Amino acid sequence: LQSVWKDIEILVFSLKFLDCASAEENPFIPVAAIATAINKEDTHMIGYDVNEFLDFLSSDILTSFYSISSKTNTLQENPDAVLAPRSSYETVWKMFAEQSELERDSFLQDVFPSGFLWGASTGAFNVEGAWAEDGKGESIWDQFGHAGHVYLNQTADVACDSYYKTSYDVYLLRGLHPQLYKFSVSWPRIFPAGTNKTINSKGVDYYNQLINRLLDSNIEPMVTLFHWDLPQALQVLGGWQNDSIIDAFVNYADFCFSTFGDRVKFWITFHEPWVISYAGYGTGEHPPGITDPGVASYKVAHTILKAHAKVWHLYNDKYRSKQLGKVGLVLNSDWAEPKNPTSSEDVRASERYLQFMLGWFAHPVFVNGDYPDILKVQIQDVNQQCSTTVAQLPVFTEEEKSWVKGTADFFGLSHYTSHLVSAVTNGTCTPGYESIGSFSLHADPSWPQTASSWIHVVPWGLRRLLKFVSQEYTGTEIPIYIAGNGVPTGDAADLINDTLRVDYFRRYINEALKAVKLDGVDVRSYIARSLVDGFEGPVGYSLKFGLHHVDFEDSNRPRTPKASAYFYSSVIEKNGFPSKVLDRSSAPVLFDLPVPSKLPSLPASEVPSKAKVVWQKFSSQSGFERDTYVYGTFPEDFTWGVSSSAYQIEGGWDADGKGPSIWDHFTHIPGNINNNDNGDIACDSYNKVEEDIYLLRALGVKNYRFSLSWSRIFPNGRNNSINSYGVDYYNRLIDGLVANSITPIVTLYHWDLPQALQDIGGWESSALIDLFNSFADFCFQTFGDRVKFWITFNEPQVIAWVGYGTGAFPPNVKDPGSAPYEVAHILLKAHARVYHTYDDKYRASQGGVIALCPNIDWAEPKTPSDPRDIEAADRYLQFLVGWFTHPIFKNGDYPEVMKWKVGNRSELQNLPSSRLPAFTAEEREYIRGTADVFCFNTYTSKIVTHATTRLRPFSYEFDQEVLSKVDTSWPSSAISDHRAVAWGLRRLLNWIKEEYGNPPIYIIENGVGIKTKSDVDDNSRIFYHKTYIDEALKAYKLDGVNLRGYNAWSFMDDFEWLNGYDPRFGLHQVDFDNPSRPRTPKRSAVYYAEIIRNNGIPLPKEDEFLYGEFPKNFLWSVATAAYQIEGGWRADGKGLSIWDQYSHTPLKISNDETGDVACDSYHKIEEDVEMLKSLNVSHYRFSISWPRILPDGTTRYVNEKGLNYYERLIDALLAANIVPQVT
Repeated sequence: LQSVWKDIEILVFSLKFLDCASAEENPFIPVAAIATAINKEDTHMIGYDVNEFLDFLSSDILTSFYSISSKTNTLQENPDAVLAPRSSYETVWKMFAEQSELERDSFLQDVFPSGFLWGASTGAFNVEGAWAEDGKGESIWDQFGHAGHVYLNQTADVACDSYYKTSYDVYLLRGLHPQLYKFSVSWPRIFPAGTNKTINSKGVDYYNQLINRLLDSNIEPMVTLFHWDLPQALQVLGGWQNDSIIDAFVNYADFCFSTFGDRVKFWITFHEPWVISYAGYGTGEHPPGITDPGVASYKVAHTILKAHAKVWHLYNDKYRSKQLGKVGLVLNSDWAEPKNPTSSEDVRASERYLQFMLGWFAHPVFVNGDYPDILKVQIQDVNQQCSTTVAQLPVFTEEEKSWVKGTADFFGLSHYTSHLVSAVTNGTCTPGYESIGSFSLHADPSWPQTASSWIHVVPWGLRRLLKFVSQEYTGTEIPIYIAGNGVPTGDAADLINDTLRVDYFRRYINEALKAVKLDGVDVRSYIARSLVDGFEGPVGYSLKFGLHHVDFEDSNRPRTPKASAYFYSSVIEKNGFPSKVLDRSSAPVLFDLPVPSKLPSLPASEVPSKAKVVWQKFSSQSGFERDTYVYGTFPEDFTWGVSSSAYQIEGGWDADGKGPSIWDHFTHIPGNINNNDNGDIACDSYNKVEEDIYLLRALGVKNYRFSLSWSRIFPNGRNNSINSYGVDYYNRLIDGLVANSITPIVTLYHWDLPQALQDIGGWESSALIDLFNSFADFCFQTFGDRVKFWITFNEPQVIAWVGYGTGAFPPNVKDPGSAPYEVAHILLKAHARVYHTYDDKYRASQGGVIALCPNIDWAEPKTPSDPRDIEAADRYLQFLVGWFTHPIFKNGDYPEVMKWKVGNRSELQNLPSSRLPAFTAEEREYIRGTADVFCFNTYTSKIVTHATTRLRPFSYEFDQEVLSKVDTSWPSSAISDHRAVAWGLRRLLNWIKEEYGNPPIYIIENGVGIKTKSDVDDNSRIFYHKTYIDEALKAYKLDGVNLRGYNAWSFMDDFEWLNGYDPRFGLHQVDFDNPSRPRTPKRSAVYYAEIIRNNGIPLPKEDEFLYGEFPKNFLWSVATAAYQIEGGWRADGKGLSIWDQYSHTPLKISNDETGDVACDSYHKIEEDVEMLKSLNVSHYRFSISWPRILPDGTTRYVNEKGLNYYERLIDALLAANIVPQVT
């Protein structure tokens, strides 16, 4: 051999062992001896067909005797090689084969490495919709759907409408809080015909906007160039079977790199090319629907690999040094487990299956630029066994191999399921994926089946596959990105509470964790499929992969987070599955609060107060001036938030030891509440801390105002009964907020008094001052390390008047003349007591602020010029808000007008003293100055006029001596006296500024109720917030109001007191008919998130004023027309025009006017030219009157005087250096 084949590379094609005793003992000995002999001197054995050799191996001899040197590409002796693994697959399979089920399925409590990337994914044709809008070209999926090839003739025409819902999708991503969003660019949306001859700028704008929004939200875009939606124009030319498509793809990629690459650092050339080749050109299940598994399928894969390599080199050569990104591809693979573990044939068939699925693409890119030997040999064998060629595997040239090899910066892997694989002994010669590969696929009956026939839940397969990929392809050099993993559910399953998906994610992610922690596999990311339900190819919308449910029956395509979204976000937050939750740690204050300092001491208000300047300033405004929209932004430290309250959202009315409140007691009495609704479950927020924080994070709020349920913490209202479960709930909520940089604003009392304290007299008993202080003290001590903004009482006027005056609210005391004043007196003392407790015990260490929060309607005098109406409006405000804020912000006492009115009326009612209690001098000093900031709630405005009211019955309402009403032209809402009057907010803010010395002001509640079951498309709410926020902006920017924050009411639909669940105030819709209480962001939520992102309402870019000059030769002109200015309608022989005829016909022209004289320009050439000169125009455009020159329209008679008029005009223009432009 050596003499004949010197310098020849030898492939031993067949090596039979006949009566070879040494081979039976150890088959490696003769083979090694032959290899050694052949390789002596200058002859090189480069390979050996092992088929015959394998017959000598039992299934447990899994070793090989040689190693390949990657540098010389020759077979080399290796004395240690007898112990080396024979193949990556068999090594990995053997590594796990002996595991017990208990060991295999054990759960690992640990976290992923720091810097691990979590993500969610979509594909363009799955979600975008807008299939033919704004210049997008047709894709093969558009064609496929329109040809009726999809379940129920569904199409991707609208899909999730993501093309028009960038803000909505990014909103959901902010809630999920991943580091990555993997999406694809639609090739025909950018190049409608597939080539760069036509570039669709609107498509480019869409992706630019999406990328920018992602980066604004600290989410890295991972962009797929090709996710199956080929331009139909290129399919007509042969699609991926035509090599010319390679250059078209490179041009498209080049455009994307140059356009988006400054911001995109992760690129994927092809998503799951196996699916394209197998389903698009093999089985024909996907477009273009070609059924040719033996030829087209392999040809397409070959083209894709070359296109991928060319794009990788393009990036590497042209863009990498500047853009510093990474380029890879995403390969899908199942894990293959031998059906019979003791059968070497099944073991080899399993490996073959993996090589046919994964190796087909991975081997050329990650190993040696060529297809795996197992694939090549198998196809060769099948073709030899059959009389015809069953499969044609294209061949890479040596140059192509070196070009393809190493063209990936990471290994993108998508994985969904595993299979049992058996060998097929009597194969058929009909081309087919399994027949060519000589394997058959099965599922273990114990594996859970999903809504898709091809996906079974086999979590441990992922760990094995990752180990195989690491062993076979990536080693320690190339990171693995799990770029697709998820499970579909069907229509029959619970669309929101998707426990199957939660369990799937939990177990699959844990197997990835095991691969990282136990097997040393370099996995850098996990990307869940998918962000939203979408169009899933041939099965249409029947399979749902989304973390967010999309209602495809609703044209708004609302998205609702599923249980899996909340679960996955918690995994992201914890970076895996930590063994124990870390101890709470104190967190810093998250926004700049005003430095707590005593507000200035102010004198008592005059009657009317000096704030009457507000009515003088604004009441004379015209409607146009009043409603003019202003653009601008708020100061950088402005705080945006949303608000809620305990009884309205928490539910869990008696859970875990909570005591009953007066609202529990009240709502359980039939007939008290609309529809007999109650807050027993409400939004179930007691059990949904993660869900609520998810949506707060999505909104992008800087603060969240909520209230503490007194009876959840002290079930009997006293500190001798502390409910640790209630404390734990609020700790988890506060910790979650702080962890997400959301500042808690905490209300101590939002109307839900413990029933045990009502039983001893409620707020009519001064014993509550000490009891409330005890509760507040506990809250400061327990939560104050993280809570820096406290509100004592929410809307104390409602507590006093509606609870104890009209008795509409619990405790239903109907004593309108005295009880409200007595209760308010106690509330003010209780507030002051709590303020001083904070001031004395906690402020130095905790550094927070504290205030109370009244409700205020703006009062507009019916006749602003009537002093009595001005006084009435002022009195209305003093009784409503000054009742509580005058003692605190002014002199420690009630407003003079209240003392005067109630005192005088009490005397007229023959009472021995005023029904309004009096403070001692000591109490006034104690109450004065007990607020660090001014908080208030506002919803509407009233028109107020003076009225002489009855003396009996005694009533706080009659004491005011006013009549209030609404203007019926103001937009109505679900609450009859809540009408939208945005301009009232600006005036109210100015009134607070004037009345209380411009303290730091926070709007704590502002919103509108809509009565409907579903109001996802809530444009009226958007208009409400837009106009109210704009009025707040005017107050800040134009009037100098010290406004520091704005909170929308409410965070979500909730229990609205006497109205039950009928009025919807929420930015998030809650389905109260569903026990899971799913929350769906409304349009207003996405709108409000934009306001927050922009910190106000900046002028849109397209409306910004551009400064600059026109070109030097630019023409400035003015224009007229003969009939409109000339007049002289019958002068000097002018004929009639159709406008003369028309204007002289009665009722044709407004006011029966005509152009008979008009501007009389026929007689005023000099005056007109002088005006033109003064305008400095270079040109003048005028028209010639046809009948003035040719009276009958023909040249039979020319009217010289008419002709002369135009000659004189033209001469005069030219003399003035003005160029005539003649119509």
